Amino acid sequence: MKNVAEPKIRLILVDDHLIVRDGIKSLLSGVERFEIVGEADSGSYLFALLKTIIPDVILLDINLPDISGIEITKKLKVEYPKVGVLILSMYNTEDYIFNAIKAGARAYLPKTTNRQELEEAVCAVYRGEEYFSQSISNIILRSFIQQAQGLDEKKEDQL
Repeated sequence: MKNVAEPKIRLILVDDHLIVRDGIKSLLSGVERFEIVGEADSGSYLFALLKTIIPDVILLDINLPDISGIEITKKLKVEYPKVGVLILSMYNTEDYIFNAIKAGARAYLPKTTNRQELEEAVCAVYRGEEYFSQSISNIILRSFIQQAQGLDEKKEDQL
């Protein structure tokens, strides 16, 4: 039986800081299954790039000079619904995380993440799954618990 090579996961990196894109490329260069097919430093450049290259996954920063990563994600979900979005951001507050999820991001990682976790997240997004780092999952869970407790208190007040 022949070994069938897994297909390459095609990635586009979007961050307005060249050194960050270079760092991500350096981290992922050792992953044989990944192929970085493009880079963009703004939303407008990303959408121009998408006219010629369609990736499997976009690694996207939230804070870009022309349009936010959240708005880009919303637009991607309409125009390129099969492309997975992984948010990689220094903004790890509840509002940013929930807005990214509502916009259609499948994964959210802090920029402090390591290579192994980034690799796992990219593969999960490629498979159509969600992926959140432990710290992001903790924020989501805390918020859910607070909301659930608040709902319970409101129900008790109505009784």
